[in-house]
Amino acid sequence: MAIAGNATTANGQAVDFIRIFEWPDGELHALVQPLQNGDWFFFPRSAGEFGVTYLADGCQPLTHGPYHFDAADLYGADDAWVAKVGGQNYAFYAFYSAGSFTVSEEISADILLVGGGGGGAGDRSGGGGAGGFVALNGHLLSAGDYAISVGAGGAGGIGRNGGNKGSSTIAFGAEAFGGGAGARSSSSGRDGASGGGAWNPGTGGTGMAGQGHDGGDASGGAPNYGAAGGGGAGGAGQDGTSQQAGGGGVGLQWLDDRWYAGGGGGGAYLAQERYGQGGLGGGGDGSGSGNGQSAQPNTGGGGGGGGYNGNGGNGGSGIVVIKLPI
Repeated sequence: MAIAGNATTANGQAVDFIRIFEWPDGELHALVQPLQNGDWFFFPRSAGEFGVTYLADGCQPLTHGPYHFDAADLYGADDAWVAKVGGQNYAFYAFYSAGSFTVSEEISADILLVGGGGGGAGDRSGGGGAGGFVALNGHLLSAGDYAISVGAGGAGGIGRNGGNKGSSTIAFGAEAFGGGAGARSSSSGRDGASGGGAWNPGTGGTGMAGQGHDGGDASGGAPNYGAAGGGGAGGAGQDGTSQQAGGGGVGLQWLDDRWYAGGGGGGAYLAQERYGQGGLGGGGDGSGSGNGQSAQPNTGGGGGGGGYNGNGGNGGSGIVVIKLPI
């Protein structure tokens, strides 16, 4: 479980940070930012003696302790945090790689699965499609161990080659498929959870209903040979034109207020200002001259398409997030 408290100044404002340090040597263990009302939560990874210092601009630091903290039960997850949903605090447990979620009694959980994003293609080419976005609401879990597999992002294309498709994330009987790769010499984007963006002239890859959207089409030639953006969980990739590469499709925001599964932007020819921007939700920007930007890790975003003589950006790895009441 999380260690919780409330820290406010004399005027009722939340302090800036809570410093958790090992007692008595003072070595920093964690720096926690409280919620707006001053509530704070800490998930200790190991048992021990810790001190707590409240830090606020214009105020003297307030230190107290020592406290004995038991190791938090993270249910086997790689990370945990707290956020308010509908005025109530919930704990979110994230898996960034393969693992096992272990529960000792029946619980109801909201769960997010995001597949690995597709890689962008190289050399003024299409952006990668986002990994699939699958939300399981009020999912009933019996006591036991649940295997989790987190999909890898697809590698970006090297030189004048297309990118690679992302891998699936599989957990709790559901599968979030990988995003389609951005296109180069094949012209058309690859199919996937969200489709990859096209090269000139071509059509975007097809996205999967309920998981993502299509990649953009590309019809433009000189002077900028704009390629298309990859599709995102919340919208299709933008088309590429002779003047402008297409942006990646927008992702979706989940219950933790974080954005996931944005498409990668398309690349362009010798015009850095004409690249397509990555979609909100971790999608990588395309490039006008040089390498496309890789998507943000653990978002399932698509990689950006490379610019002239550049390589495509890698797709972002997937994630599994489980929301539970505190």
